[in-house]
Amino acid sequence: MKVGRSAAAAFALVAALAVTGCGNDVDNGVSGDAPSDTSVLTVYVSLPGKGPNQAWGDAIARGINLAQSDAKGVAGGKTIKLKRLDDTGPDGVWDDGQVADNAREAVRDKSTIAYIGELESGASALSIPILNEAGVLQVSPASGYAGLTRNAGFVQGEPDKYYPSGRRNFARILPGDDVEAAAQVQLQSQRACTSLHIFYDEELYGTGLAKSTRDAAKKASIVVAGETAFEPGGKDYTALGEQIADDPPDCAFVGVSDIKSAVLVWRALHQAAPEMKLFGPALLVNPSFTSRLGGAGRLTFLTSPVLRRSDYPASSRAVLRKYAEQYGAPAPMATLYGYATMQAILGAIDNASGSGSLQRRTIRSFFDSDHDSVIGRFSINDDGDSSLSRYGAYTVIGGEPHFDRVIETKSSP
Repeated sequence: MKVGRSAAAAFALVAALAVTGCGNDVDNGVSGDAPSDTSVLTVYVSLPGKGPNQAWGDAIARGINLAQSDAKGVAGGKTIKLKRLDDTGPDGVWDDGQVADNAREAVRDKSTIAYIGELESGASALSIPILNEAGVLQVSPASGYAGLTRNAGFVQGEPDKYYPSGRRNFARILPGDDVEAAAQVQLQSQRACTSLHIFYDEELYGTGLAKSTRDAAKKASIVVAGETAFEPGGKDYTALGEQIADDPPDCAFVGVSDIKSAVLVWRALHQAAPEMKLFGPALLVNPSFTSRLGGAGRLTFLTSPVLRRSDYPASSRAVLRKYAEQYGAPAPMATLYGYATMQAILGAIDNASGSGSLQRRTIRSFFDSDHDSVIGRFSINDDGDSSLSRYGAYTVIGGEPHFDRVIETKSSP
């Protein structure tokens, strides 16, 4: 299994990414190096700044900016500055070298108090060790791959290989992929699946989510009829459909890291088994996917951590309203997750106490606190996993993803 460049797969808060207002004009906070004076602290933000995932990066960054603004740029009696970095390469997807450069830039800056990023799990796998050695708090709004925080049985040496200092510094706001897998299997059971074939690409996200779904399906007494890996970025996936055409299962789950591949896989599977139900992860709760499914849409069922606006605390309404006022467009729900991330970091700085450096005290505070946020109250366990556990189930109507129900799961162990 390679650590490849996925398409923002772990996050995919795309249920409401009507982001006509998210473009190159994104507010980047304060540019340039912040002073090393201890009265000024810098939070680095490493997110996609161009390419297919720029809309997500911009929406999250704007949520971060709004949280800083609401705090008047102050936490723990210190001035808090933001510095946004782009983690993509020339092709617009996250780049190994750029991710490493971003993390090293944050480490070299003596004013750094925290680092927000990355969006994709594979990218976080590269930046975590750099920031861990330096003792910098790293918080991802997403990066759900379970092996980043726990020994999930996917890759030898996980998660310890990401933490050379032996101490934890990385946390994620969204649940781990194993939580989404549990939501997937609940949805599959609700849709009367008795047998399941699991397809997955060879990216970190797709493979990890598929294996978690397999384990959850077996516990739910859904027969796993087969597992098939495929290379992402292919032009023809007819062979995948041929594998199940003669004796198709009730259902298929596809762990996939990019929408282009997902569309082709969906078409191939639906052609081979026109009555088989097709299940997919949060990345696919996106009109750019659902509008291209044709007849497969009526048999497509998806999960996403994005819920209805009414499912979020009342405090979220003010954030969404401020976004619309400031940027002149409806706020994508991803904004709330950027806001919640920065909100929690500011709270950790406010509450940092005890002995040791401010950086170390901030990490302890972040892990030890309960966070009241615009996406709900959550805590971070010793591994760095969030206690959030609710998922939304989506169907496809008229080529658009439509919220169907809330699925309650258990948070990561």
